[in-house]
Amino acid sequence: MRSVSTLSQEIVRRLPNALTWSLLAALGIWGHQHHWQMPKFSELKSDAMTQHAMTARPPEVEGARLGKSPAAEPNGGGTDESTGPTTESADLHHPIDLPIIRFPSAEAVRKSGIHTESAETKELDEFVVANGVVEYDETHLAQLAARAPGIAWRVEKKVGDPVSKGEVLAILDSTEVGDAKGELLETIVTLHLKSELLRRLEKGRSSVPERTIREAQADEELAYVRHFNARQALINLGLPLPTEWGQEMPVEQRARMIQFLGIPPSIVAGFGDDVATANLIPLKAPFDGVVIQREIVIGEVVEAGRPQFEIADVSRMLLKLNIRKADAGRLAIGQDIRFTSDGIPGEVQSRLTWIATEVDEKTRTVQVRAEADNPLIDSHSGTQEGPRRLRAHTFGTARIRVRDERRMVVVPSSAIQSEGGLDLVFVPLPDGRSFQPHPVVIGNTRDNQTEIVRGLRSDARVVTLGSFILKSEMEREQLAAKAHNP
Repeated sequence: MRSVSTLSQEIVRRLPNALTWSLLAALGIWGHQHHWQMPKFSELKSDAMTQHAMTARPPEVEGARLGKSPAAEPNGGGTDESTGPTTESADLHHPIDLPIIRFPSAEAVRKSGIHTESAETKELDEFVVANGVVEYDETHLAQLAARAPGIAWRVEKKVGDPVSKGEVLAILDSTEVGDAKGELLETIVTLHLKSELLRRLEKGRSSVPERTIREAQADEELAYVRHFNARQALINLGLPLPTEWGQEMPVEQRARMIQFLGIPPSIVAGFGDDVATANLIPLKAPFDGVVIQREIVIGEVVEAGRPQFEIADVSRMLLKLNIRKADAGRLAIGQDIRFTSDGIPGEVQSRLTWIATEVDEKTRTVQVRAEADNPLIDSHSGTQEGPRRLRAHTFGTARIRVRDERRMVVVPSSAIQSEGGLDLVFVPLPDGRSFQPHPVVIGNTRDNQTEIVRGLRSDARVVTLGSFILKSEMEREQLAAKAHNP
């Protein structure tokens, strides 16, 4: 048998090999369990800090991470009969546990100027915001031109004058109009003669050849056609005949009836007895509006078809808006619009009337339109005239309501702070001197209030004034923790 000393020497000699094989076996087992992936240093550091923060929490805030803090709802949202509506619990995670901010005393909190307010549940509308421009409504915009060439005899209106439908803007002296009136008088006389001759022949039918009667009938019909064409020529010039034209009357009376055809008697009364021409033709407003352009002066030779006046109905304007392509899918015809612009007092309300079927190639936006009533700035004047809120070619901002009366939890916007990609609010704890950073999911902001989509009860109190102080203190403690646990 080997001696004890010899056996001991053998064990010592083989011990390094045994230890080496044991370490390799342990490494193989660990690698199989962790899929041969080494953990990142930040994860090891996060786990250590999380364990330290969890053990350091006081009993009253145990489990105060997002979704479990005293401000978060216990059942993941919905409506609690004791506290009212709540938002959904926020399902967010942060690699480093957020430290609770503690002050030495409640008096220290008061001296720091920190103020808290309760979250509220409100019914707020949701809007899509877009830039736009005010334009004249094309359906209430008219360019007026003379229907016959002539000379400007009188000009009644200038730029900026309000006009009513049918009101005379200018009067032209046109020989073409005089010729048309003369032709009408000739045709009516010829028609009466042909009709009277036919009646006489028909009375003596027994002694008159049938051929003569048929020729008289054809002459009467041709006279009627010529008279019809003469009347149509005046109608085409905007000069329809009065209803009394079909009655029996002397030709002199007919001539006086059509001498100033289309011109209101109030204007004719101011002509005087020395005006004997029958060549006058008025240029009239097709609807109520305002003269926005004039290209005619007295004595000017006017060409037919050349615009002389431009009239716009400014009581109704058109809003042309450019919508982001991402927001276009939320729009629908009939949605309410509120339009504001610098220099325009208050808001002008309208409704969406048209959505383009294509995206603008240059701006990559979708154009929409809305017709808006244009109220008077002084709505208490009792008249329909005066300056109006909307002016053409004015730029402004429109808010299109895409959702009505959505109940939501809101907090003052000053309560929201951001840290590492998360939006936070600070919730006061029961001890009166501690504050828990609480991640939330925010929505729209309007009128200095921010919607909380998830993560906060409707009755929770949050820090508003001084929330930035708490954020700075939280960042300081995080840096200190990193320095203490490198």
